[in-house]
Amino acid sequence: RILVSSVIHTVKSLTWMIVLLTGILFMCGVAFAQASTQYFIDTVCNKQPCQGRTAKVEGMLLHDFFGSIGIAVLTLFKSLTEGLSRKGALKQLEDISVFWSIYSCCLLRSAT
Repeated sequence: RILVSSVIHTVKSLTWMIVLLTGILFMCGVAFAQASTQYFIDTVCNKQPCQGRTAKVEGMLLHDFFGSIGIAVLTLFKSLTEGLSRKGALKQLEDISVFWSIYSCCLLRSAT
């Protein structure tokens, strides 16, 4: 009876922890997706509209890890839960800037 009562009382804390973690991952996913999109525009498309060059962008590993907000959040979650090698995702962020790689390291280190 005491055990069941304890589990029921921790559900509220668990729910808020999940909401907070989801919010943090979403905000960081937006930042990483925006940075990778800007990188594609600046490097692949030469600061022009990317019409006709989408195949080149889609073939890059950076696009596979951070090509959209959903994929970026999933990449962060996989990195956080050791479902994906952090080294692979961090290497792709280093192509954008060292800042993004350090930011990702700090995020993943503080979350674990």
